Amino acid sequence: AKGVEEVIVSEIKDNRLALIKELGGIPFDARTGNVIDFVKEKYGTLVGNMGEETIDVDIVIDAAGYDGVMEEYLANAKTLSRYVIVALNSSNVPVVPLYVLAKGLTILGSRGYTAQDIKEVIDSLRSPDNQLDKIITHVYPIDKVQEAFDKAIDANNAIKVVLAYD
Repeated sequence: AKGVEEVIVSEIKDNRLALIKELGGIPFDARTGNVIDFVKEKYGTLVGNMGEETIDVDIVIDAAGYDGVMEEYLANAKTLSRYVIVALNSSNVPVVPLYVLAKGLTILGSRGYTAQDIKEVIDSLRSPDNQLDKIITHVYPIDKVQEAFDKAIDANNAIKVVLAYD
Protein backbone atom coordinates (compact mmCIF):
# COMPACT_ATOMS: atom_id res chain seq x y z
CA ALA A 1 0.00 0.00 0.00
CA LYS A 2 1.19 3.49 -0.75
CA GLY A 3 3.00 5.11 2.15
CA VAL A 4 2.68 2.09 4.42
CA GLU A 5 5.97 0.94 5.91
CA GLU A 6 4.90 -2.29 7.63
CA VAL A 7 1.81 -4.48 7.49
CA ILE A 8 0.95 -7.08 10.12
CA VAL A 9 -1.46 -9.74 8.90
CA SER A 10 -3.21 -12.02 11.38
CA GLU A 11 -3.89 -15.44 9.85
CA ILE A 12 -4.34 -19.09 10.86
CA LYS A 13 -3.43 -20.97 7.67
CA ASP A 14 0.21 -21.96 7.15
CA ASN A 15 0.14 -21.42 3.38
CA ARG A 16 -1.18 -17.89 3.82
CA LEU A 17 1.28 -17.09 6.61
CA ALA A 18 4.14 -18.13 4.31
CA LEU A 19 2.79 -15.96 1.49
CA ILE A 20 2.44 -12.96 3.79
CA LYS A 21 6.11 -13.27 4.69
CA GLU A 22 7.15 -13.79 1.06
CA LEU A 23 5.27 -10.65 0.02
CA GLY A 24 7.02 -8.60 2.70
CA GLY A 25 4.31 -8.53 5.34
CA ILE A 26 4.70 -9.42 8.99
CA PRO A 27 2.75 -12.63 9.59
CA PHE A 28 1.06 -13.23 12.94
CA ASP A 29 -0.18 -16.76 13.58
CA ALA A 30 -3.48 -16.16 15.37
CA ARG A 31 -3.41 -19.74 16.70
CA THR A 32 -0.50 -18.78 18.97
CA GLY A 33 -1.84 -15.76 20.81
CA ASN A 34 -3.55 -12.38 20.63
CA VAL A 35 -2.70 -9.98 17.82
CA ILE A 36 -3.09 -6.94 20.09
CA ASP A 37 -0.44 -8.35 22.44
CA PHE A 38 1.80 -9.02 19.41
CA VAL A 39 1.36 -5.43 18.19
CA LYS A 40 2.11 -4.03 21.65
CA GLU A 41 5.28 -6.13 21.86
CA LYS A 42 6.43 -5.14 18.36
CA TYR A 43 5.64 -1.41 18.42
CA GLY A 44 5.10 -0.62 22.08
CA THR A 45 2.22 1.34 23.48
CA LEU A 46 1.21 4.96 23.82
CA VAL A 47 -0.89 6.82 26.33
CA GLY A 48 -4.10 8.03 24.73
CA ASN A 49 -5.64 11.44 25.33
CA MET A 50 -7.94 9.91 27.97
CA GLY A 51 -4.98 8.37 29.86
CA GLU A 52 -5.54 4.86 28.47
CA GLU A 53 -2.92 2.51 26.99
CA THR A 54 -3.19 2.27 23.20
CA ILE A 55 -1.49 0.37 20.40
CA ASP A 56 0.90 2.42 18.27
CA VAL A 57 -0.88 1.67 14.99
CA ASP A 58 -2.38 4.22 12.62
CA ILE A 59 -4.67 1.99 10.54
CA VAL A 60 -6.45 -1.31 11.25
CA ILE A 61 -8.05 -3.05 8.26
CA ASP A 62 -10.58 -5.78 8.97
CA ALA A 63 -10.32 -8.01 5.92
CA ALA A 64 -11.68 -11.14 7.63
CA GLY A 65 -14.90 -10.09 9.34
CA TYR A 66 -14.36 -12.08 12.51
CA ASP A 67 -16.36 -11.24 15.62
CA GLY A 68 -14.45 -9.16 18.09
CA VAL A 69 -12.04 -7.37 15.73
CA MET A 70 -13.80 -4.01 15.89
CA GLU A 71 -14.24 -4.26 19.66
CA GLU A 72 -10.51 -4.98 20.07
CA TYR A 73 -9.67 -2.00 17.89
CA LEU A 74 -11.98 0.36 19.79
CA ALA A 75 -10.63 -0.82 23.14
CA ASN A 76 -7.00 -0.25 22.05
CA ALA A 77 -7.22 2.46 19.39
CA LYS A 78 -4.56 5.12 19.09
CA THR A 79 -5.82 8.72 19.00
CA LEU A 80 -6.61 9.79 15.40
CA SER A 81 -6.30 6.22 14.06
CA ARG A 82 -8.54 4.64 11.43
CA TYR A 83 -10.48 1.39 11.20
CA VAL A 84 -11.36 0.21 7.69
CA ILE A 85 -14.09 -2.38 7.16
CA VAL A 86 -13.43 -4.56 4.11
CA ALA A 87 -14.98 -7.88 5.18
CA LEU A 88 -18.62 -8.53 5.93
CA ASN A 89 -19.82 -9.28 9.43
CA SER A 90 -23.45 -9.02 10.44
CA SER A 91 -22.84 -8.96 14.20
CA ASN A 92 -23.95 -5.95 16.19
CA VAL A 93 -20.97 -4.11 17.61
CA PRO A 94 -21.37 -1.79 20.58
CA VAL A 95 -19.71 1.53 19.79
CA VAL A 96 -19.32 4.12 22.52
CA PRO A 97 -19.56 7.49 20.74
CA LEU A 98 -17.55 9.14 23.54
CA TYR A 99 -14.46 7.10 22.59
CA VAL A 100 -14.85 7.78 18.89
CA LEU A 101 -15.28 11.49 19.56
CA ALA A 102 -12.62 11.87 22.26
CA LYS A 103 -9.99 9.91 20.35
CA GLY A 104 -10.89 11.39 16.97
CA LEU A 105 -11.30 7.94 15.44
CA THR A 106 -12.34 7.35 11.86
CA ILE A 107 -14.36 4.27 10.89
CA LEU A 108 -14.53 3.73 7.13
CA GLY A 109 -16.40 1.39 4.84
CA SER A 110 -14.53 0.19 1.77
CA ARG A 111 -17.18 0.57 -0.93
CA GLY A 112 -16.62 4.23 -1.74
CA TYR A 113 -14.35 3.92 -4.76
CA THR A 114 -13.70 6.94 -6.92
CA ALA A 115 -12.83 6.86 -10.62
CA GLN A 116 -9.24 7.72 -9.61
CA ASP A 117 -9.12 4.74 -7.19
CA ILE A 118 -10.24 2.40 -9.96
CA LYS A 119 -7.67 3.83 -12.39
CA GLU A 120 -4.89 3.34 -9.81
CA VAL A 121 -5.94 -0.28 -9.25
CA ILE A 122 -5.99 -0.99 -12.99
CA ASP A 123 -2.56 0.58 -13.36
CA SER A 124 -1.29 -1.49 -10.43
CA LEU A 125 -2.68 -4.68 -11.96
CA ARG A 126 -0.85 -3.91 -15.21
CA SER A 127 2.46 -3.40 -13.41
CA PRO A 128 4.93 -6.25 -13.97
CA ASP A 129 5.91 -6.20 -10.29
CA ASN A 130 2.37 -6.60 -8.87
CA GLN A 131 3.09 -10.17 -7.61
CA LEU A 132 -0.36 -11.44 -8.62
CA ASP A 133 1.23 -14.71 -9.68
CA LYS A 134 1.88 -15.42 -5.98
CA ILE A 135 -1.61 -14.49 -4.83
CA ILE A 136 -3.65 -16.15 -7.60
CA THR A 137 -3.20 -19.85 -6.97
CA HIS A 138 -5.82 -21.24 -9.36
CA VAL A 139 -7.47 -20.13 -12.63
CA TYR A 140 -10.56 -21.83 -14.06
CA PRO A 141 -12.52 -21.26 -17.26
CA ILE A 142 -16.06 -20.00 -16.71
CA ASP A 143 -17.57 -23.38 -17.62
CA LYS A 144 -15.82 -24.85 -14.52
CA VAL A 145 -17.45 -22.42 -12.12
CA GLN A 146 -18.51 -25.08 -9.60
CA GLU A 147 -15.02 -26.59 -9.52
CA ALA A 148 -13.60 -23.08 -8.99
CA PHE A 149 -15.94 -22.41 -6.06
CA ASP A 150 -15.10 -25.78 -4.53
CA LYS A 151 -11.40 -24.90 -4.73
CA ALA A 152 -11.97 -21.36 -3.41
CA ILE A 153 -13.43 -22.66 -0.13
CA ASP A 154 -10.38 -24.89 0.39
CA ALA A 155 -8.37 -22.37 2.44
CA ASN A 156 -5.55 -24.88 3.00
CA ASN A 157 -4.76 -25.08 -0.71
CA ALA A 158 -6.06 -21.89 -2.31
CA ILE A 159 -5.38 -18.20 -1.82
CA LYS A 160 -7.27 -16.51 -4.67
CA VAL A 161 -9.22 -18.38 -7.32
CA VAL A 162 -9.99 -16.60 -10.60
CA LEU A 163 -12.61 -17.33 -13.23
CA ALA A 164 -11.26 -16.60 -16.72
CA TYR A 165 -13.63 -15.32 -19.37
CA ASP A 166 -12.21 -16.03 -22.82
